[in-house]
Amino acid sequence: MSRHRWMMGSRGARLWMLLWILNIVYSTNKVRASSLSALRVPPAQLSTPTFALKVLGEPKDDMRSFLLALAAHEQREANASAAHSAIIVFNYVEPKRKRAFLTALARLPERSVHRPYVLMLLGFNMDEECFVHASSMRFEKLCKTARELLYDRGDFLFANFDLGDTFLLDDNNPLRGVTIPPPGYRSLPPFDPDAPTRYFLTFRGIRNLGYYNSSRVREHLARAFAGWNDDRIQIWIDKSRFRLGARGAPPYDELFNSSFSLTAHGHGRWTFRFSEIVMACSIPVYLADGITLPFDQLVDWSKCSFLIPEREAENATQLLAHLPNDEHIVRAMRHCICEINAQYFATPEKRVDGFLKSILVETKRTRSR
Repeated sequence: MSRHRWMMGSRGARLWMLLWILNIVYSTNKVRASSLSALRVPPAQLSTPTFALKVLGEPKDDMRSFLLALAAHEQREANASAAHSAIIVFNYVEPKRKRAFLTALARLPERSVHRPYVLMLLGFNMDEECFVHASSMRFEKLCKTARELLYDRGDFLFANFDLGDTFLLDDNNPLRGVTIPPPGYRSLPPFDPDAPTRYFLTFRGIRNLGYYNSSRVREHLARAFAGWNDDRIQIWIDKSRFRLGARGAPPYDELFNSSFSLTAHGHGRWTFRFSEIVMACSIPVYLADGITLPFDQLVDWSKCSFLIPEREAENATQLLAHLPNDEHIVRAMRHCICEINAQYFATPEKRVDGFLKSILVETKRTRSR
C-alpha cells in the first residue's frame, strides 16, 4: 500500500514537473513573440545618402505627397554631381514613346556604382514587346535593348511599387533596386494590436484579371470562398465595387479590423491595399507570385507577413492552413507590423527616409558583388 502511494506520488510529482517545464517554455516563447522585430538594422545605425532629384512628367495626385517630401529632404543637393546619387522620376511613359525613352536612358553618362542613377519607372511596361508579341521582328530588337539596358547596366538602380512590374509576365527576374510602398489612402488610426480583432481574414476587391492574363487569383478566390459560412472570414469579390456594397459587404475600413488581410494580384502584383493593411496593423497575406516587397533591404517581411503561392487560392481550406491561430503569435506579428508602420510608413517623410536608406543598403550590396 505504501509502495502504491509512493508510485502515485512520484507520478504526480513527475506530472507537476512536466507542466512546470512546459509553462516555462510557453512563457519564454510568449516573451520572444511579443518582442518580435522585422527591422534588419536598427534605424539609428543607417544614414541617408545625398542625392539630386529630377522629376519628369506630371505626378499623379497619389504620388504627390511622397515626391514633395523627397524634394524637401535635407540631403537633397541642388545640382547633380558624381558625389551623390541621382534620382530620376519618370511619371509615365507613353507606349508609342518606349523606343525614344530607352534611347534616352542609354545616353545617360555612366556613373560610379557607389553613386548610381535611381530610376523610378512608374507605369513602364514591356510585356507586349517581350512576351505577347515576342515572335514579331518589329518588337524583338526593342525587347532585347530593354533587357540589356535594364538588367546589365551597373550604375542603374530602379524604384517601383513592384520591381517586376516592367515585365509582368516574368515572375522570376525583378529589376535591381528598391521597392517603394504604394500610396496609402486609409486615414483612420491603427487598430490596437493587443485587442481582439473582429475578423480573422478579410479581402474586398474587384474581380480584376492580371494584365496580359498574368493572373486569375481573384477569380479563384471568389470561387473558393463562395458560400463560406464563417463570420470571421470576409472575402468579397465582384466585377463592380458598387455591387459589393449592394450585396451587403461590411464597410471597407471596418475590414482592416482583422488579424490577417489579403492583398491579391489584380491588374498587377501590387495594390494600394498593402499600405492600408500596414497602417491598420493587420498582418499582410500576399497572393501575388513574383512580387517584391517594400524596403526589403530594411525589413525582413518573413517575420510578420505571409507570401503564399497563387495556386493555393483555389482551395479555401488549403489557404487558411498557412495562417496561425495562436493568439500570442498573431499579436506579436501585429506588433511587428505596427513597428514597421511607425518607422517607415506612417508619413510621407518616413517613407522617403525608408526609400533613401534602402538605396544606401542596396548600393552597398552592389559594391560587395
